[in-house]
Amino acid sequence: MAPIDSSNTTIGDPPYRLTVSISDPAVGALRRASGSPLSGDFLSADNRIDPAHGFPADDPARAAV
Repeated sequence: MAPIDSSNTTIGDPPYRLTVSISDPAVGALRRASGSPLSGDFLSADNRIDPAHGFPADDPARAAV
């Protein structure tokens, strides 16, 4: 079971990992237009939390937004 708070809201990492990935030329176009150091049309995110930053762990795509 994932940890919950007094409102029954899941806090911390859930007991599973869900990863969503897309490949779209618009992702690459946005990265180029914004001057992102990342390249390519691939974007991925998951539901895990990086406790040091409060962002999804292993998510280099967040740097491009």
